[in-house]
Amino acid sequence: MPTLAHRFVLADEEREVSFARRKVVVKVCAWGAPLTDDSADSIRLVASISSAVVHGEGPVTVTLYHRPGRLVIDVLDANPRASTGELCSSR
Repeated sequence: MPTLAHRFVLADEEREVSFARRKVVVKVCAWGAPLTDDSADSIRLVASISSAVVHGEGPVTVTLYHRPGRLVIDVLDANPRASTGELCSSR
């Protein structure tokens, strides 16, 4: 089965966050992925949209990629400095 993809753009406004999380779950359901309430909640938590909207710059682009057994949620803002994804460091 090919990888399915869906992309949408948000304004950098906090009110967009809950809308975007709902949209992600609705799209995954539309693709026929089996979702329980727990897995839908997990998807909402994993979608780090609020961080990009609150701390990023400019519009936020959310791209979903789905194939059986795998979901990738890519969230990018317009900030030219790429995030390292590192939450903490140790020495």
